[in-house]
Amino acid sequence: MRTFNYGTWEKYSFTLGVSERRWNGTTFEFYNQYLPITLTSTLADIVGKQYRKGNEIIVLATIHRSVRDVDGQKKVYYDLKANDLYSAGKSKTAMVA
Repeated sequence: MRTFNYGTWEKYSFTLGVSERRWNGTTFEFYNQYLPITLTSTLADIVGKQYRKGNEIIVLATIHRSVRDVDGQKKVYYDLKANDLYSAGKSKTAMVA
């Protein structure tokens, strides 16, 4: 999975474009989706201070998708880790809104 480096900033929430690559047995298929994501303050502060430009934000982050069982229900989580010097070792999990 790779992420686009663009999202729309609104407080600690933004919409992130994600391209997911899946193998269908013959070739890779790409699925584009736009995820509304809410960050907790640590990563939002890092990303916001470094990349905020007006009402837009450039996001340099990796995303890992995982499905977890929560109270008997499957929920999808995206683990975000910012790729910049200020965030070394800092990562947050954001649940899709």
